[in-house]
Amino acid sequence: MAATLKIHSVKKKTTPKTEPKTLAKRRKPTTKQLTPQQQRQLRSQEAVILKGEQAFLATARAIRTIEANKLWVEFRSINAYLLNKWDFSPQEASRYKIAGQVLEILEKGGCKRLPTNEAQCRELGVMSQPDHQSEVWKEVSRKEKVTAALIRNTAIEKGFIAKAELAEKIDLMTPQVGAVGRLTQVAQALVQLEIDDADKEAAKKEIEHIEKLIAALKEKLR
Repeated sequence: MAATLKIHSVKKKTTPKTEPKTLAKRRKPTTKQLTPQQQRQLRSQEAVILKGEQAFLATARAIRTIEANKLWVEFRSINAYLLNKWDFSPQEASRYKIAGQVLEILEKGGCKRLPTNEAQCRELGVMSQPDHQSEVWKEVSRKEKVTAALIRNTAIEKGFIAKAELAEKIDLMTPQVGAVGRLTQVAQALVQLEIDDADKEAAKKEIEHIEKLIAALKEKLR
């Protein structure tokens, strides 16, 4: 609830206008500085993180190609292939598949600049409509720095996804799901999956995880 200010000259209460809370809170940098040796060490470790992000996107593209061309047919499903061949759980596979789908949608939409990390793909993947994903990305990609929060807030402002407060709460619940759309996509993937014996245990674990998320979400929304 917004605080009220008492104006003594007119003896009445007014409520100050506040800007809508859409941007995720970010901690300000401290005044501490790294030594030259620490800066070199930081840069070398950040290069490793960057390579990891690039590897994730390359893997996502490969999985998308395998899925789109049905190169998994020696197995019962794409999820069965990823589980048996690469030991990817359905949830882990979903992360890659969503990122691959997002990259494909943006490329077909004529976007020259593409996402560079999983977080960007994850937020775009929350939107179920491909044209919404393209519209949001084309707008945010004009900026020098594109964060997941910027993508989310732009989508919210356009009315493409739920309120920021709800998305933020679910982000706090689990970094693997991220938002209502992610939870829905995991559930839909399990429903559509042709489950064989190799998939059953992994599927049961995913269902248990989703049930816990739903229970936590209901508790937070009371």
